[in-house]
Amino acid sequence: LAITYFISYVTRNSYSVVIAEMVQQTRLTQSELSLAVTGSLVTYGAGQIISGYFGDRFQPKSLVFWGLVITSLMNLAIPLCQMPLQMLSVWCINGLAQAFLWPPIVRLMAHLFCEETYQRATVAVTWGGSFGNIMLYLISPALISLWGWRSVFWISAVCGMGMAVIWR
Repeated sequence: LAITYFISYVTRNSYSVVIAEMVQQTRLTQSELSLAVTGSLVTYGAGQIISGYFGDRFQPKSLVFWGLVITSLMNLAIPLCQMPLQMLSVWCINGLAQAFLWPPIVRLMAHLFCEETYQRATVAVTWGGSFGNIMLYLISPALISLWGWRSVFWISAVCGMGMAVIWR
């Protein structure tokens, strides 16, 4: 569960770590590129409600799997986008997919663990997210310098798909 949440942060924040490089490499402004991040946060928040609804009707393991698959596909799609509206659309879908990770993970922990173990697991899982963010910020400059900003999305997508395969 902690590794899954680690990967969720890698696939969620991959866009944020490359915006400065995207400004340098595209003809788009910081404001145009940042709109996708804002849209993602909005759909992530709204998606929490939707995820809670679906979480009562579908297996949480399946919701996490599809969240991982869709966020991976959106990480693959972003480098193909040319226009801010395309990026906004793709990253809003990513935000929605991300909303299908945390609530089902919490539901799984509540089902699998006693109260004491649940509390420890919650800490471990949230640390996974923090470490995912740290790793993304540490590795991204190397990826950008070696293969360009698109590589951050490709590597994130590969990590997400790998986790989806393991999760299945």
